[in-house]
Amino acid sequence: MKVEPTEVRLTPVGELIVVDAPDSATDGGDWIRSVLQESDGKLLWRGKWDRDRTDVVFLGGDVVVEVRDGFDNSVVRVDLRTGKQKWSRKGPRDLLVINSHRVEAMRQWTGPDVAAGPGVLPVASGTFVETVTAGDVVVELDNVQGRGYLLDANTGKSRGSGSLPIVEDFWTAFDGFVVGQLNDDASPGRSVVAGFSVPGFKQEWAMPLAAGTSVDKVKPCGRHLVCVAVDAQANDGDKTMALDVRTGVEKWSVGVEWSTEEDWFVTEGGLLFGEGMFGSLRGAQVLDADGKPVRQVEEGASVRATAGGRMVLTDAVAQGPGGVEWFVWVEEVGAAKGTEGVPVGASIPDQVVLAGDGVGVVTDDRRTLVLRSGELG
Repeated sequence: MKVEPTEVRLTPVGELIVVDAPDSATDGGDWIRSVLQESDGKLLWRGKWDRDRTDVVFLGGDVVVEVRDGFDNSVVRVDLRTGKQKWSRKGPRDLLVINSHRVEAMRQWTGPDVAAGPGVLPVASGTFVETVTAGDVVVELDNVQGRGYLLDANTGKSRGSGSLPIVEDFWTAFDGFVVGQLNDDASPGRSVVAGFSVPGFKQEWAMPLAAGTSVDKVKPCGRHLVCVAVDAQANDGDKTMALDVRTGVEKWSVGVEWSTEEDWFVTEGGLLFGEGMFGSLRGAQVLDADGKPVRQVEEGASVRATAGGRMVLTDAVAQGPGGVEWFVWVEEVGAAKGTEGVPVGASIPDQVVLAGDGVGVVTDDRRTLVLRSGELG
């Protein structure tokens, strides 16, 4: 399997490993996707993967994909072992901006007393594995008609539909609800966050925001909780608030400096919350189920990957005049215990991946390091 890409992205999917290679020089600059058998590395399929495709959810050996081909949009299910399409559903002819999306997996909470769903979500921001799974349905937003559709991910057929007047930029599907910002037709002049139950897309609640505020992000952040980043367009009023997905009642909020920069990831050790930038989380803290701080991550360190209740951090240490050495180490999310730092080079690592007690590091000079964390002390 020879590729010469600008970067490599690895996604474990059950017994498969999906290898994405953007801008492969050996393939005329195309994006190449390869699928390997996890047990022995056998190549099962290799082919061009269009840049206008976005993975929505992995189900068994398949992936449901949102396709944004200019004005022609669709939802398709692809067999990862063969690259063949299993079903396709044509969407509205509409030009989408870069941050918008019209297809979401129905996410569901996973915990000690809640079974995981059959769907595996794409890894957030490249290497943040969250403790949220997905069911066997996806939500499609037709913003031209202002309607939502609940699709059976196995067949592509509709299980229900209804009015869904929300903007394509800021919405999510979680816990049997769709939560998003109402569009201008539904709420002219004021930002309003609303919740719609599926399969009928009945509006169950609405939370009007103060005049002059706007929504910057909507994501799950806990059991029955969806967090909304709110921009007050003033230096001292931005915040992230956690809403009960079933009622819209605010459970807690955290004041932030800039709502556009805040991000959060659900882990077994708590909610990681901080400034999201270039696939890392800086100035991070860990919040409990009530939004209260549990611990502050070491100043200067960036969280680069999560899996289960662990996280990988990186930081640079000065080494003489003008020189630095980058270190990588593993910590428990909810407790200040971890490994010693391991030096990985004079430049920040390109990619860091965490799986079990294994840490994979791709350095700036294209070396690949595999580390083991073992027991954390």
